[in-house]
Parts: sequence; structure tokens; C-alpha cells
Amino acid sequence: MQNTPIIQIWNAFEPINIEPDNGNKFKIEVRSPEKELPEELERKVDENWRRFCIRNSHVKGGKIIYLREPVASGREPITAVTEERHFKYTQAFNRDEILSNPTEILRKYRLLSISTHCHLVTKDDKILFGTKKNQSNQISGFSGFPDTNEDTVEVDGKKYLKIYQTMLNRLRSEIGYLVDAIDSINAVGITYVNIPRLRGLDFNYVVRLDEKAENVKQRFQETWQFEKELFVADFEPEKMVEFVKDIHKDKMMSRYALGCMYLEIKAFFGEKEAEKLRKTIQEDIGVSMSTENETGYFS
Repeated sequence: MQNTPIIQIWNAFEPINIEPDNGNKFKIEVRSPEKELPEELERKVDENWRRFCIRNSHVKGGKIIYLREPVASGREPITAVTEERHFKYTQAFNRDEILSNPTEILRKYRLLSISTHCHLVTKDDKILFGTKKNQSNQISGFSGFPDTNEDTVEVDGKKYLKIYQTMLNRLRSEIGYLVDAIDSINAVGITYVNIPRLRGLDFNYVVRLDEKAENVKQRFQETWQFEKELFVADFEPEKMVEFVKDIHKDKMMSRYALGCMYLEIKAFFGEKEAEKLRKTIQEDIGVSMSTENETGYFS
């Protein structure tokens, strides 16, 4: 896993509309962990979490989701089977990396965590990005880790993530009352990013706002995560590729944001246009990118 391409597209969807009632063609099932870690390793995880909380007093920590099985895109509904564990496991193995080579642990106990990443598209067809202060001022999309304590529902004896509600809850802390302007949410795929101390998976979404870009820029407020300034590009493939080239002249885009951009271009404009972005990412920016899972995570 450690020597594979930095950005990997594990699944690409045609745009899947996410409805508030959870009756979607894309579902996220949440199960209990199949395997528990050995006691000695659990102690290391707990000690690492204790030290992390001392350094970061604002962190509350809770249960998030980790991908358990490959996601088969050919079925309806497309169902991602996940396990819920405390955030401390991703902090230990995908952030602080308490083991020098966590590959086998990640595979055996299914410890690749899943966050959500979305790009905001306004009604005048502009795509918006923020500057993420808590991730080295990278240019990024929005949203974050689902919280299974507040974002799940039980249906026929199975537990599922309420995807629409998850997106509202995650976005509310980042874009504030602009969540009231959300017009639609579409799932577009799954991205894996292989960066030491920031490794993980994103479920990617395009969130449409019933607001013009200039209004959103004026109303957007600085938070502990984001600067006040928003960056704007036309929601057109050529303009988005140009934006990526231009922003990397003096800044850096989140690799998760680049993966999401590839998926949204493919979903809304086709694979040929998406491949132009991949070429730019690899040749102009120098970031390796694959359109399949090359990690062996499920082996």
C-alpha cells in the first residue's frame, strides 16, 4: 500500500441523487467490527489517542466508518459495507502511524477510514474551493468524517448511514447557514489517497447550491478549518483543468480534492474529459494517479 499511486479512484459512479429519505441507489451499511485488535496493539492505540487529545483539546472523537468490503458498482443499490470504530484507530494508523509499516494491520483489521468530500457548485455553474488551515493551507473541498452516533438509522435489522443528513451535519460546521441553500447532492465515487499521515478514503459528492457564487463568497465565514477566501472556477472541464494548473503555481490542492474533481468531471462530462485532468495531475503537477485500487487492501 505504501508504494502505490498517491491518488487512486476505487469506484466511479454516474451521478447518484441522494435523497433526504435515504431511499437511494447508493447506500452505506454500518456493521460492528469483525475482528478486534490484540491487547498490546490496543494499548498502543489508546496511549497514542491520549497524547493526541492532550495536544488537541478541541477534538471530541467519536465513532466513524472504515471500509470492510470492495464496493460493487454494478448492483442496485450500490452498497458500501463498512465497520464502525472509534476515530482513534485512524489517528493511530493513518495519521500518526504508530507502526513503521502498518500495511498488514490495515488489511487484516480493515482500518482504512472513510470521510466525505464534496465540491460546491452554484446555480451559475461555478465550483468553489476553500483554503484548509488545519491541512497546511491546501486548496480543498468541504465536508468530513461521518459520525455514526448521530448519522445512522436502522432498517430491517441493518444499520445504515443517513447520507443526506451526514452531508448536512458535516457541512454545517464549515459553510454555516449556507446549508439552507443546498438544492441537490449527488454521489460520484470513491477516492483513496496514499499520503503518509493523511491516508484514507473519501466518498465523493457534488453539492448544488441555489445561490450564485458571488453571494456564497460574500456570506462564507472563516472557521477554525477554513480561511474566509473562496476560490472559484467555471464548472466546465477545460476551465477546471486550467484552475488546477494555475492554483499549483503558488499553492497546492488537496489530493483528495483532485480525486473528487476527476470523478465529478467523469460523472457529468465523460471519461475523455476526466482523463485530460488525470494527465495534468500526473504530468504538470507530478502526482501519480490510478483509476483502480492498487493497494491489495482486500487481499
